[in-house]
Amino acid sequence: LGTVILNFLQVSSALILFSFWSFLLVILVTVKNKEIKIAKIIASIFMFITVFLLIFNLKTDFFEPKLNPNFLVRDWNMEEKCEELWHRWNTYSRVSLVKHARKKDKRTVYHFSINNALGLAKLQAFDPDNPYAFKLFGRFDSAALTFLLNKPQDILFLFVGSGRDMISAYSYSKGASNITGVELNPLIVKKAISLPEFNL
Repeated sequence: LGTVILNFLQVSSALILFSFWSFLLVILVTVKNKEIKIAKIIASIFMFITVFLLIFNLKTDFFEPKLNPNFLVRDWNMEEKCEELWHRWNTYSRVSLVKHARKKDKRTVYHFSINNALGLAKLQAFDPDNPYAFKLFGRFDSAALTFLLNKPQDILFLFVGSGRDMISAYSYSKGASNITGVELNPLIVKKAISLPEFNL
């Protein structure tokens, strides 16, 4: 039940909801016992407090842990500027969208950070005006491996994240390959396609 609830609530709100249920259970268990009336009164007071805290947290994320954004992209030295733009929990993980200003090449990149950088998915914009911008073997990426022998008619990518490999493969095949990507975590897909500037 707890993992299902995470699809709708942040972790902090889920914990408050579990507290609410605990106090409600005390009231239900003691409803016919007149000798422990004080327990019902205390449980009722705390139950209403948890309702207030739940509504307050849903509107403000006040109790949600605030993480250092540099940890979300494994920048342990804190040398580069990172900013968490968005985060959400579901049954799979905590997913963050992080803006990362890199010093070494003066670029700004965007990452999806899964479970505090245990997994990273780089967010690659698709340029409809220049859809074949990437040259085969012009950079190292896993999508290029599918073109080692020939240009495949069908390509399947598993755990595709926000679709960076699909964009590369589309460019390498000049739009001729039928490309399918599978991602298990719907948060990454929904957030990626909701960002109009990336044309995904």
